[in-house]
Amino acid sequence: MKTGIYTIRIIKEADMLSVLAMQAKSWLDTYPNPEKGVSKEWVEARTKQWMTDENLKKRRDFIRASNREDSIYIVAEDKAGAIVGIGICRNEEGKYHLGALYVDASHHGLGVAGLLMEKLLNWGGPVTIKLEVVSYNERAKAFYRKYGFREIDGSEHISHEILPVITMVREGENDEV
Repeated sequence: MKTGIYTIRIIKEADMLSVLAMQAKSWLDTYPNPEKGVSKEWVEARTKQWMTDENLKKRRDFIRASNREDSIYIVAEDKAGAIVGIGICRNEEGKYHLGALYVDASHHGLGVAGLLMEKLLNWGGPVTIKLEVVSYNERAKAFYRKYGFREIDGSEHISHEILPVITMVREGENDEV
């Protein structure tokens, strides 16, 4: 899908390092929060782990297994071909999970996240979709609410050893959560 400024397309294995760099930058722009005990150093150490040979192999395998009937992994490119956003959605035994939606901070407010979300929602159809979002990421929670997601009371838990997350859900036409 091409828009005036961005192209939304299926990820290619050759995109992997650019995707990881963009996602790591997004984590650094979003997740450090001294009040919650999430330091910049922790985020840097966590994202650095993504670049080990073992984790790069896992990511390659994940990309190869994506974009079949049960999953979609997309990227947003700007006019220069730089990856500025990613989105991942999976159908795991009939339950849809939005696994990632990240946009480079320099492209916030320009419609990239909306383009990615529309593509992911069109792929899944009118089904119930769940996601986890860092509880203090108010920008992301407000974005998801625009697309019909609501927070699930009592769903807060810790992810990645330290990040407080909550579950949000968007109910499908005939589904109940």
